[in-house]
Amino acid sequence: HFQQHHDTFEFSLNQEESVKYFEAITTPVKRNHEYLGTIIQFRETTNRKNSDEQVKAIYSKSPIAICLNYLETGEFVDVNKSFIEKSGFQRDEIIGKKPLELGIWNEPADWQFQRFCTLLNENGFVDNESFIFRNKQGNTIHGLISATKINIHNDQFLLCNVIDATQQKKSEELVKTQLTAI
Repeated sequence: HFQQHHDTFEFSLNQEESVKYFEAITTPVKRNHEYLGTIIQFRETTNRKNSDEQVKAIYSKSPIAICLNYLETGEFVDVNKSFIEKSGFQRDEIIGKKPLELGIWNEPADWQFQRFCTLLNENGFVDNESFIFRNKQGNTIHGLISATKINIHNDQFLLCNVIDATQQKKSEELVKTQLTAI
């Protein structure tokens, strides 16, 4: 009867112009509590590591406000830099809170939130729907929100992207005012 326990280690090797990433899986081999040796398996993970880095860069550098919420409770799990900048809240003020607790839905907040939930429940997603939000300072933000349900490690989340359309909305209002004056 063989007993096995796995340990995984990650390491990188610097080559002339590039870095290669590897994973080493070590498995000690024992028989009746007697150590017989270790099996070491190597696997190159460069492509996966590069993909992970690309996703992180897109997420953190995106001008679009992105947030990840628990689907069941609505609590914020993570937000990107753009979300923090546009909302006016610090990360530690956001994580673990619900959107209604932060007051980011503009009045009537209940109606807007209910409309969002209805769209999400009816379609399973929300696609570029217009909503009005409020930042910490109380300023209104016209946003186009897209949201989709995702599964990560068997947990259900809601991934939301909000495009700030405030300037576009102001421009539309200005054009409308100028056309009315003619």
